[in-house]
Amino acid sequence: MLYLKEFVEKFYTHTSIQHGLLHVPCEITTKKGSGESGEIDSPLTLSVSKKIMEKLYLFQGVKYQVIFQGSSIKIGPLTGMTVSSDKPTGMNRVRNYHRTGGIFTVFKKSNIDWESKTVKGRVYTGNETEWKLATVPLPDVIYQGQSFRMN
Repeated sequence: MLYLKEFVEKFYTHTSIQHGLLHVPCEITTKKGSGESGEIDSPLTLSVSKKIMEKLYLFQGVKYQVIFQGSSIKIGPLTGMTVSSDKPTGMNRVRNYHRTGGIFTVFKKSNIDWESKTVKGRVYTGNETEWKLATVPLPDVIYQGQSFRMN
């Protein structure tokens, strides 16, 4: 278990933020805590500049998990599934994303942009009851699916 003080101290040793396969150099600063425990029901608030939010395709108000990996702070999870149709019809497989945090995306292989390391598809963030069309970084984990019927 990493306690809040140790967690904050670890931030200073990291020089980039990662979401999916995208990395962005960053400078870390911290503020005094607001009484958040860092637990799933009382997550810490990590403020990120608008520029970094845009470069990493982060969504405002989404609960993410944070881990330290090498010299990066990794934000996620970002999980993807390739499908034959990028129009999901239900929500059963991703119902718990509001608790675990992160983003789940379904996309056609033809919507991968290898040069920019991004993918365009339907995204579920756990904050909505429906999927929205969006561009996100290539996920860390991609499941290969045929069709994605979640009902």
